[in-house]
Amino acid sequence: MRKPTTRLVPWVGGKGQLMWAIQMLLPSHYKTLVDVFGGSGIITLNTAVPRGCLQIYNDLNHDLYNLLFCAKERPMELVRELGFLPINAHDEFDVLQRQLQGEDFTMEYMEQQLDLTEILLQPPQAEIVRQLLLERGSLGNVRRAAAFYKLQRYSYNSSGDSYGGGSCDIRRFFHDIWECSHRLKNVVLENKDFESIIAAHNDPQTVVYCDPPYYEAECYTVEFPRSDHQRLHDALAKHKGFAVVSYNSCDYIRELYEDFFIHEVERPNSQSKKENSIYREYIMTNYDPRRFAPQISFFSEYGSGDKTCKLIHIPEKPRKI
Repeated sequence: MRKPTTRLVPWVGGKGQLMWAIQMLLPSHYKTLVDVFGGSGIITLNTAVPRGCLQIYNDLNHDLYNLLFCAKERPMELVRELGFLPINAHDEFDVLQRQLQGEDFTMEYMEQQLDLTEILLQPPQAEIVRQLLLERGSLGNVRRAAAFYKLQRYSYNSSGDSYGGGSCDIRRFFHDIWECSHRLKNVVLENKDFESIIAAHNDPQTVVYCDPPYYEAECYTVEFPRSDHQRLHDALAKHKGFAVVSYNSCDYIRELYEDFFIHEVERPNSQSKKENSIYREYIMTNYDPRRFAPQISFFSEYGSGDKTCKLIHIPEKPRKI
């Protein structure tokens, strides 16, 4: 039976559906795996790495980094804070949004909660809950992580900016946090620009996996202009170790990475309203996976269920031999 995917929050562009292909294309031996655009942590949390491998998660989005940090280092406080957050409803979704945007409403909202405590509970219980609510003001990063967590869980299409209206089982949240806390135990968490994290781990035995914002395809909190796509390619071109990068299928990216091996992955497009719609993505490597990944034969096409992965470009001069 296939092991369920470990995940903390849904995220735009998450690589759950590409895990099988990414895992297949990874080299068999390496000492460090750097998840450069870590996002929700789906790659960090689910990649089967060699024994003793050091894993590094990185993302420039501070809310993502802070959420994983709190899940790893302060899971009990995060679980407790989630228990105090509002139940799933549109008004409360707006409250969480405003909190993350830094609008000055927090104390007013806190006072409303304290007033309700006095009305709904008897004096002994009311005082206990009152003290717990007041303690929330000092939680800082944990409080923000909890708000961000619920906002993503309740948002439409994992966007974080519109209410999805779906129901959520908070007990499942607690299980996910404990699972992720255990998985992140030996993972190093970073909050840096991609170029600096790649340069810091420029080692022949290091794999850097990059899942940047797709070119002209999606909106992210952290801006990623065309110049950054070029900057990423140039940083990976200088990497002495193994580089793996995933992108949307388009002419600009194919031309930009002509010095890499390019695999095209096809999968059902869950975002399309058209029946049997297919979404195409690239997974590109600076090495020949047929040589460094023994799980791959010299055939050019591989499949997993209704998904396929096909080698469509071989560079004239491979960067890593």
